[in-house]
Amino acid sequence: MPYIKEENRNKIDYAIEELVEQFRNEIGWSDTGAANYTITRVILGCMKPVNGWTYDSLSDVIKTLECAKLEIIRRLLDKHENNAIIKNGDLNEFPSMTDH
Repeated sequence: MPYIKEENRNKIDYAIEELVEQFRNEIGWSDTGAANYTITRVILGCMKPVNGWTYDSLSDVIKTLECAKLEIIRRLLDKHENNAIIKNGDLNEFPSMTDH
């Protein structure tokens, strides 16, 4: 995750918090279609190049989304999975890639 300087966070956090609050109150976060729409509009709006889309600029969008996905996995999903292993036990063994 881009750990941006606090002074830069302060410039945008209020708008993010307002968007999140409005989204939760009016639409509901469980609406994955609306979440996808919102994320797509925000990322494309923030990263739209002045001279139009190119392969490189679209590649930057994909890299940004992929890194955000990986940060969620690292910060949230991994902890959840590790807690589930502690609670329920680990797999005894992983199946071999050659097993059918």
